[in-house]
Amino acid sequence: MFLTMLLLAAIGVLAFTMLSQRQQQHFLQKQTLIMVEQIQGYFAAKYKDKVLVGNVSDSLSNELLVLQHSFGMHISPSKKQTGINSSFLMIVKPNNVIDVWFDVLLNNQKQAVKWRYSYTQHQWITQLSELISAQFQLETFDSQNQLFNWVAQYPSNDQLMISLKPFDSNQLTEHQINQMLMQLPVFEMGDANNQNIVVYKRLDNHWVLTIEMPVYLGRQSIEILLYTLAMVMFVGLFVCILFIRPIESKIARLLKSLDKFESAKDEPLLPMQLEAMHKPEDEIAQISNKVSQMMQRMHQLAKDQQEMTRAVSHEFRTPIVKMGYHVELLECDLPKDDFSILGIKQNMKELHSLVDELLLYSSLEQGFQVRFEEFDIKHAVENLIEQLHTINQCKLNLMMSEQFIIKAHEGYLVRALQNLITNAQRYAQNQINIYVEQIGSHVHIRVEDDGPGLTNEQKQTVFEPFTVIEKSRNKKLAGHGLGLAIVKRIVLFHGGKAFVDEPKQLTGASFVMVFPKRAI
Repeated sequence: MFLTMLLLAAIGVLAFTMLSQRQQQHFLQKQTLIMVEQIQGYFAAKYKDKVLVGNVSDSLSNELLVLQHSFGMHISPSKKQTGINSSFLMIVKPNNVIDVWFDVLLNNQKQAVKWRYSYTQHQWITQLSELISAQFQLETFDSQNQLFNWVAQYPSNDQLMISLKPFDSNQLTEHQINQMLMQLPVFEMGDANNQNIVVYKRLDNHWVLTIEMPVYLGRQSIEILLYTLAMVMFVGLFVCILFIRPIESKIARLLKSLDKFESAKDEPLLPMQLEAMHKPEDEIAQISNKVSQMMQRMHQLAKDQQEMTRAVSHEFRTPIVKMGYHVELLECDLPKDDFSILGIKQNMKELHSLVDELLLYSSLEQGFQVRFEEFDIKHAVENLIEQLHTINQCKLNLMMSEQFIIKAHEGYLVRALQNLITNAQRYAQNQINIYVEQIGSHVHIRVEDDGPGLTNEQKQTVFEPFTVIEKSRNKKLAGHGLGLAIVKRIVLFHGGKAFVDEPKQLTGASFVMVFPKRAI
């Protein structure tokens, strides 16, 4: 969505730039054409009844010098542009520098001239007033109506308004009167209510020429920008509704099905169920089918693995029982303290423990439904400590400030705590601290020892199945690598998490279980 909106914004900026440049080109061409017509009108009025004597080119050069000195125009004779049939050619260069070629009529002969100027509204309206004033001086008017008809020939619209006003010194300031008496134009800039630029030019003792035009380029750019932004927003909304929103909806449904797959209790959606969400030719439907097939394979592999683990664990029980029977027969003929018999019995005990742990871990992976009941957590922990304190000489310290009731599976939760304590007993030197506390709506149980501790790398993998820490902890006392994995599964089963933390008081490893006080 963000990339789409960013792309639309880039398109909008590009469109605004192109529209603005095109509008500016059109505006400059229109203004330039008006000025060219005034220059041509000036020549037509000046040489209407005049016949030149001598070289026309020299006369043209002299007249252009008059324009340069009187009006500040950079205008010069030019050759006819090759390949151009039109009598008007304009080229806009950077910073609104304009080169324009056009013809003027001199002694009934067309003469090509070139005019270069840098467009500003102030300069343009000044030169326009000077040209109209110069033409006024060349004309003779027999009546006031003839004068107004002459003014009416000039363009007048919402972008350019040319009119005559009586010269009234009472409505002018002293500075404006002095400017007009020196035949200089008088300017008025617009305000917040009237964003126009106005120039007054005194024609004679009776009339003042008034030219008014809006501050066009700046305002037009803002209008184009607002129009472009509105169009981009409309197009973006249309694209989102028509194209992006349906795609997001389909992806959301696909993600929902993936979320369901995270739970081992849920079966993955079948391909035809996902396909029903979309059209057959939809690419997302094809992705959904592929994902569903992959989910099915993964689900089946996990299911097969669990069944195999459970079956193998059950099958181990038969040979173990047989081995125990044969050991008892051997004990009849051998001394009871024979090292071979003691070794076999110890190995059989470890096999029994491994099978029990495999079966428990397999049942926890299946995530079967159990009933949670309320019980006194302090009483359960004290009973467990009473059973385990005789395993070795390490002191078990219970740190629990208050007694409270929790809702959970007491058997599984006690087994998880038992695994943590027995794991700590393998490596502790003198004491083990057990912290049980309620923080908000969760229960925190921490078991820490004063053994060698764990490295950062070992902390990341210690809860994985069949992970046995052999480097920093005692390899001889290491278990099968399923005890902590069972802890993690039991805590997840209760909606919590298990992790390794920094110890509070001792120097060894510190294992923490966090789960809701009232599991659902």
